Amino acid sequence: MTTAAPESAVAFRSDGPFFPVVTTFFLSTIGLGPLYQADNPLRLSAKDVASYHGLIEPQLNIDLGQVREMTERLPLGRAIIELCGMLIVSAHAIALDRAQSNRAILESPTFEFFRHIRNTAAHGNRFTFTSDEPRRAARWRTVTLDRSIHTGMQCFGHLLNAADGLSLLSDIERALITPGS
Repeated sequence: MTTAAPESAVAFRSDGPFFPVVTTFFLSTIGLGPLYQADNPLRLSAKDVASYHGLIEPQLNIDLGQVREMTERLPLGRAIIELCGMLIVSAHAIALDRAQSNRAILESPTFEFFRHIRNTAAHGNRFTFTSDEPRRAARWRTVTLDRSIHTGMQCFGHLLNAADGLSLLSDIERALITPGS
């Protein structure tokens, strides 16, 4: 007997603005499991090489055994936090481009929250507010950012986790996609 997978509460349209970056995030995080397992199910060794090709650098070879050894110096939780940060920074740039003339979206409490999450992701994963920040209400679902509470606080790994970042992006994407598009 097979059991159906639970229905996802977060969905990204394949023609939506965040589909490429979210899909890449999924691929990256799913691949972390076997890489971080102590018994090395991928059986990576120094003889295994990944090649990256560029326009300036024709070929760059990466020793996969060395990559596997790097997991001993970068804990899995930290790797996920770093991937969350990259996802949020990329998605925020996409959202800004998409909403550049839509003041209702740009000035909404959710987008203001998103802007601050992006800032933490791009600046050490900690909340740092300038003297006039947050400029507007910065609220998403049950969380309201407050400089007196959140200044210096770690964002991903403390206030938010990967599922929260993905849910935030799902909410932002719904706001960016007009009905019937």
